[in-house]
Amino acid sequence: MYGLRNFKILGGSLLALSLMTTSSFADNKVNCDAYAKLTVKQAKEAKQRGCGFGGPVWSLDYNFHKNWCLRSDVHMANLTQENNKRLGALQQCKAKSAQKFDAHRAKEKKCLAFAKKAQKLREQVNKACPSKGEWPVPLKQDVDHCMKKGGANYVRIENIKRTGKIAGCKSQAQKSKLNQIKVFPHSGKKGTRRKRFLPVDVCLRKYYKDGSWVFGLGGGITDVPPSWGCGKRVADAFCITKGYVEAIKYPVKVYNNGSDMDGRFASTYWIGSKKACHGKCAGFSSITCKGKR
Repeated sequence: MYGLRNFKILGGSLLALSLMTTSSFADNKVNCDAYAKLTVKQAKEAKQRGCGFGGPVWSLDYNFHKNWCLRSDVHMANLTQENNKRLGALQQCKAKSAQKFDAHRAKEKKCLAFAKKAQKLREQVNKACPSKGEWPVPLKQDVDHCMKKGGANYVRIENIKRTGKIAGCKSQAQKSKLNQIKVFPHSGKKGTRRKRFLPVDVCLRKYYKDGSWVFGLGGGITDVPPSWGCGKRVADAFCITKGYVEAIKYPVKVYNNGSDMDGRFASTYWIGSKKACHGKCAGFSSITCKGKR
C-alpha cells in the first residue's frame, strides 16, 4: 500500500524524473523507466484494494508501460493525463474502501452488543423453560452468526423471540403454581403444653362472653365483631405463612376439654398473638391452601 507521495502527478515526482535525461526518452523530458515503475505500483495498489479496475492503463506489465512511454507520439502531456486519471480513480477507490470498512466495523459493533444480549437471554431461557432450552455457544459464534445472517436486526428479532419465550414460560409456570393445592390437616404449630400440635383458632384473638367462648360451626363465626378477624381471614394468614396465596377450605371443629386428642386437654392457638385458648375452643380441623407463591 502506498501513500499519495508516491503517486504525485508528473508536475511533481515525474517533474523531478524529467531532469534525468537519457537517450531513450519519448521527448527527452521524462524518464520512461521511472514512469513505468510508478504506473505498475499504482496498478498493484488498485489490485490490493480490490478496486476492480481493468484495461491496459492498469496493466501490471512493466514493459508495456515503458514501451508506450517511448513511443514518438507520446509526450509529457499524455503521461500527465494518464497519471492523473489513475490517481483520481485510486482516490475514489480509497474513499469507498474506507466507507465499506467503517460500515463493517459499525455492523460488527452492533452484532457484538446483540450477541452479548443473546448469551444472557439463552441463560434465562434455560432457567425459565428447561424443556425448551438452548445450547450455550461461544460469544464469537453468536457474533459470526449475526454478521452472516443479515446483521444486528436479524439477531435482534431472535432476541425478541427469546424474550417472548421466557415470558411465556414464566407465565405458564406462574399459572401452574397458582393452581397448586395443598391440604394442611389439623393445621397448627407445635405447642408447649405436652408438645402437641395445636389447631389454629378460628379467630385472631379470643372473645369471651358470658363465661363462654364465642364460636360457630362450619366456618360461620357468630356474635364476633369483624375487627377480631375470624374465619377466612385467619385461614388466609395461615396459608400465607406456608407460602400460598389463600385458603379455599377451612372446616371448623370444636375442641373441648377432655373431648378430643384421645381424651386429653384440648387447646387451639391464635395465629396473631401466638397465645393458646384452653377449654372449649373453636379451631380449624384442616386448612386447604391454593396458589403457591
